[in-house]
Amino acid sequence: MSKIKSLFYIGLFFIITTVFISCVVKVHTGSFSEIKYQCIKEIDNFHQEFNNKSFDEIYNNASVEFQKSANKDTILAHMNLDYKKFGKFKFIIDSTSNVILGAPIQVRSVIVSKYEKTDITELFTFTIIDNNYKLILYSPSKGRVNLTKLKNVSNNN
Repeated sequence: MSKIKSLFYIGLFFIITTVFISCVVKVHTGSFSEIKYQCIKEIDNFHQEFNNKSFDEIYNNASVEFQKSANKDTILAHMNLDYKKFGKFKFIIDSTSNVILGAPIQVRSVIVSKYEKTDITELFTFTIIDNNYKLILYSPSKGRVNLTKLKNVSNNN
């Protein structure tokens, strides 16, 4: 094969690869602070739905990964049990979030919250796909965590 033909095929390969990547990979635009702000809005929506006992809505809006973590009835039963244990969400006491770059982008948040019956620490992980925030993980634990050390780490993000 001639040198010109080889260069042509190499160039064609790079052009096709570039076009393919640009069609498949969608880049989320926005600063870390904008991403974190949107994540807090999603957490606020979660708390409103939790207070309304709209557990189906939380489940339906969550990521496929969240939905596949257990069967739907089990997940909804856990949410209902959490509602009985903690009561209604009142307000956020403290929070910190980190943006994890990758494909897709993730936002991980630790939220210390006041509920009717107790204070809890909530772990949220969201993934961002096509500018849509989808819940991957929600894990509540009774009690408060001191977020000072975590905030020092997340200030670098």
